[in-house]
Amino acid sequence: MNSVSELAQDHSKSVIYCRAATSEADHSKVRLKDQEATCRLYADRRGYEVVEAFFDEGFSGLKMERPGWQALLSFLDDNPRHIVLVPDISRLARSGKLYLRMQDAIAETGGKLEWPNADALAGADGECGDDQ
Repeated sequence: MNSVSELAQDHSKSVIYCRAATSEADHSKVRLKDQEATCRLYADRRGYEVVEAFFDEGFSGLKMERPGWQALLSFLDDNPRHIVLVPDISRLARSGKLYLRMQDAIAETGGKLEWPNADALAGADGECGDDQ
């Protein structure tokens, strides 16, 4: 890759990751659908092609052991250099240390993490709150 446009083109494919901590039947499914819709709108505005979506329902944001997250990592191992979209950083992780581990796991595949309100955190040190 020699140019910025080649790099941008290489990162035009994206995947979505959504998580809901509770698995209350209908309410959780609505939340997951809303999260996915937020990510799809963001992807559309950025010109990203969404190729897959991964979901975890009823799993804490304090642990990496989630089937949807593991499936996403497996997908990225087989299909590197995708943008991983989350509706909000809290849907990925609820602690700064875990967030950094998950971000590193994405980066190891050549991937990039983005979420719609990331620009509001520009200049932050990458840590999210440990209190949730």
